[in-house]
Amino acid sequence: VILEKLHLRILLKYQRDERMICSEAVLEVFLRAKVPVLPKDVVPLPGSFVESDLLIEVGQGVLSQDWL
Repeated sequence: VILEKLHLRILLKYQRDERMICSEAVLEVFLRAKVPVLPKDVVPLPGSFVESDLLIEVGQGVLSQDWL
């Protein structure tokens, strides 16, 4: 239905897999509406905390109540 509203043709490889049709249509709606796919206040990725002291303590298994 979404693809019909956007006047998009369904690609042959997606015609039998409804999950792929939905994900493609949702992405197209977001892109055409210029809605950011990720909000600006997203949580940093785990790799952002590589230098964190908390990560070192968790890795050693000595996480204290001070961190909680």
